[in-house]
Amino acid sequence: VYKAIVAPPARSMPSATQDPLQREENRSTPEPSERSRANRDARALVAGRPPVPDREPARGPSSPRRETEPQLSEEEGSLYDRALALQKTGNLTEAKRLYEAVLEKSPRMISALNNLGTVYMKQGDASRARVFFEKAIRIDPTYVDPFYNLACLHSTQKDVKRSLFYLKKAVSLDDQARQWAKADKDLENLRGHREYEQIIKGA
Repeated sequence: VYKAIVAPPARSMPSATQDPLQREENRSTPEPSERSRANRDARALVAGRPPVPDREPARGPSSPRRETEPQLSEEEGSLYDRALALQKTGNLTEAKRLYEAVLEKSPRMISALNNLGTVYMKQGDASRARVFFEKAIRIDPTYVDPFYNLACLHSTQKDVKRSLFYLKKAVSLDDQARQWAKADKDLENLRGHREYEQIIKGA
């Protein structure tokens, strides 16, 4: 796993109480958007891989941001940057506290929601991680990272059907998700499944 972003505004999404595996897909697939270094590095760190070096700088004035993200105050931006830096160094407890502080002020900040989900997942709290990933998706269903992270989460829980569902969604949003999935240890339980191989190959 895992991944914190310029894309179309969020569209409404069916209720989270409805099983996503039973919903028909009725949204058009958006063009893949660029993600910041924050997203990719966070995903790599939680997966136990080193951060990818050729990313854009972490969140800041020059970083791309999704239109659905609220404008942060200077204080909120500082909290977010500190949380991200702490997450990168493995101080998950303090990173979690700061992400939560950001979300108290800006509850619709999907980057913080997603990153907080990855912190909970790294700490072994899959149920809390899922809450934050799903909240990010409800706010912006074009945001690939939480879909991919849910695929990883369900794979680690050995729920292959749901993992494949979310992986397929992630790939439909950004074709690069195929590359993320090829070496991701969290998706080990999908290896050898015909549908997984089809997703990876683009069949």
